[in-house]
Amino acid sequence: MLSKIRREAGNGIWATGSVTYTTFNGEMPEVFHSEQLTYIPPNTTLRELVTLRVDKGLPDIEDIQITKDRAELTDQELIEMLQEIQFYPQDQWHLLKEQLRDKRNWKDQLSGGQIKKLALLSVISRAPEIAILDEIFAGMDQVSVQLAQGMLKKYLPDSLLLIVDHNAAQNNHNDFFTGRIHLEDSQVSIREMDR
Repeated sequence: MLSKIRREAGNGIWATGSVTYTTFNGEMPEVFHSEQLTYIPPNTTLRELVTLRVDKGLPDIEDIQITKDRAELTDQELIEMLQEIQFYPQDQWHLLKEQLRDKRNWKDQLSGGQIKKLALLSVISRAPEIAILDEIFAGMDQVSVQLAQGMLKKYLPDSLLLIVDHNAAQNNHNDFFTGRIHLEDSQVSIREMDR
């Protein structure tokens, strides 16, 4: 369903109908999808994983045009965001400056929560009008979930966030979720979150 929301046609899932977005300026909004299974290419830097990251690997030529604005994020801004999301514990923050541009096989060194934090920062740095986040909080402890939700509210206040979360009730800190999509008998409805 998420692939259809982002208007992906050739993914082998049969569907009828169309997805239409109405925006204030009448243009097609940028829709960014952070997938559940995140690919981490080998021999990359932390900076590349946030600012040049595309879910299925390194960007194509077309994607580089899309990511041009994100490249303007300074190293210091990125370090501050990594500190804000507590990518490392505070006593290891000195490593961020050292490792930001260090090419490594990060997949072997990062926890599931750290990978999700990089994916979250990638979404934030893109600042899409619509963000589809598939299990973005999976692998994070509750403190990290609260931090992540606070950052989404802070940095993407005008973005529509469609989040798949199988633990939404547990992860609904400060009424983060405003509603839920209910699918039943080929019908889609939006309902209020259970309190």
